[in-house]
Amino acid sequence: MFSAIRFLPKITPMSPADFAALPWNGATAHIGPVGQVTPLFEALLKKTNCALYMIYLGCVGLCHQRTASVFDQKLNLLLMEQIFAYQFDGRYPKTFGITIDDVEDTTDKTRAVRRSIAFFFFELLERAPGGFLSERPIMDIAHMIHLTRHLCGTSNAETVDGWLRAMIERLNVIAPSLVDHSPYIYDYPDRESWAAATAETHGTPLPLEVLDPRLDLSGLDLVARATAELAEIDPQQNQLLVPPATLLAEGFAGRPYGRDR
Repeated sequence: MFSAIRFLPKITPMSPADFAALPWNGATAHIGPVGQVTPLFEALLKKTNCALYMIYLGCVGLCHQRTASVFDQKLNLLLMEQIFAYQFDGRYPKTFGITIDDVEDTTDKTRAVRRSIAFFFFELLERAPGGFLSERPIMDIAHMIHLTRHLCGTSNAETVDGWLRAMIERLNVIAPSLVDHSPYIYDYPDRESWAAATAETHGTPLPLEVLDPRLDLSGLDLVARATAELAEIDPQQNQLLVPPATLLAEGFAGRPYGRDR
């Protein structure tokens, strides 16, 4: 069974009282600077987009552990599978609109926090419907990191920041990007050239094992392992993924998600 949590550090869950005391002025009040280049922004640059998506997936897993005692986690569990599958094909994810009003809600904090965890990834998908994002989603990932830090609180700050530093160091080595800019279609002579540049920026899929900096990945075929983990996902049970039958009807070649369903 697909499970990312086992590769992540342990996070101390919050109590209902902790959640009640959690400051919540809307998601955008807790995502850090938005109009300037920060050390975090620069640290996220030299990686493939797949590497950045794995950081987001890991952050969802940390938030999952932190909030499991205070609200239902189904959305987070589905989201982690969606993020993972997006590494392989831009047609796999469904897009579900979460509005800025949903996550800025300060009256229903439970609903707002739960939706905020998915918000930035859903926004990313909406910018590239049915395909891979050509731009670098640096700010989306940085926003999710800041939100994770806020939700996990001071009691988990050392764990979260230590994991993030280790992830950045690992991904610099195993998933480096040769460019830090976004391939804009108008800079290329034709769509095929732009698509090739987008694929290079996107990178190759990474397995869940990269989430555990303690694991030695030498000798592990990362793409083969990630492909095997993709096959563990049951898209029929995930409302954030397009069903195989739909993909095949739309002309998908091969076996969606690497499985016969």
